Amino acid sequence: MAPLTATELLGMAISRPLTQDDLDPIYLPVLFTRVLARRDTQGMLEITAPSYELQFDLSGGNAALTKAEHAKLERAFDLPRADWKLSGTCDLSRDSEFYPLARVALTGLRRTIRTLRADELKDAFGERLDLAPQIRADRLALPKRLGLGRRELRFVDQYLDGSMSAKTAADSGGLGASSVLQLLALLDLYNVLDWDVVVAAEQDAAHPKGLATTAAKLKRANHFEVLQVHWSASERDLETSFERRLAEFAADSLDGKQTPDVCAEIRSRIEQAYDVLRDPARRVAYRNEVYDSVDFEAARDLAATRSAALAMRGDAIEARKDELAAAELARSIRPKGPKRPSATTPRSEPEGNDEDG
Repeated sequence: MAPLTATELLGMAISRPLTQDDLDPIYLPVLFTRVLARRDTQGMLEITAPSYELQFDLSGGNAALTKAEHAKLERAFDLPRADWKLSGTCDLSRDSEFYPLARVALTGLRRTIRTLRADELKDAFGERLDLAPQIRADRLALPKRLGLGRRELRFVDQYLDGSMSAKTAADSGGLGASSVLQLLALLDLYNVLDWDVVVAAEQDAAHPKGLATTAAKLKRANHFEVLQVHWSASERDLETSFERRLAEFAADSLDGKQTPDVCAEIRSRIEQAYDVLRDPARRVAYRNEVYDSVDFEAARDLAATRSAALAMRGDAIEARKDELAAAELARSIRPKGPKRPSATTPRSEPEGNDEDG
């Protein structure tokens, strides 16, 4: 079965020790990762649910699947409940490919996590949002092995160093709060993170060294990251964030009075970013250039689907946000055919959005 809430998802036994409660009922990612992915597992697995049935062979922790069966197996992670049975028969002579079950489970988890909203994940994380997440020293290589995209890996490198709370990271990383919380959920499930109290640099926002670090990060960040907005942000969201960011480092603020030169530098970077993104044509050109590997058509469709689902749930405010995001992303859908060079604008290192929404 699939987890029904964010709290259930964060509690899954992907890395922690299994208990009897984890086995009955058992979530599909746990079944694949902790039970069937062993090297000595062999047989035919049958998954059944109303209007769903799939059979495939297992051997050494790998699933023998055709491409069509693999796509159908990924849809099993959306089932609220399913039955499974492993028989002793195994026929590996079919025209199929081997897919590691642990990798299938990871793909299914990411698919499930993307359906969770920011408010659901905030409730699930609870007080941990005030703690500072940091990549464990013995897990430094794991984020890449989890298939994170370049933007996600950059976020991990820049923001998950124990210097800021999860709440601050969600507001500062440029991925968008939902995407950051979804990323933290994935990393937490695989026991990649240590959670500790926030170091003094964030507790004392006026610390000159902390502001100098902020200024240095903003030089490397792209315009969306500087304004702390997702790349699907509407014009209203851009304007609101621009005004908020300027107020943070205003000349008459505490930081502005104590470190005027650094704050002036930060304000200049914020104004530069907004000057590009406030204009619809320049915003589209810049977004297409910086996020040149993003499938904006797929992102538009995802936002539209999510908007319709939220509307059916009666969440009109969130549904409207996704509707606006879909309309904004539609502007960046590239025409079919050979890729044409985009307009030249100030930019940071281009990044893909391999899987983030």
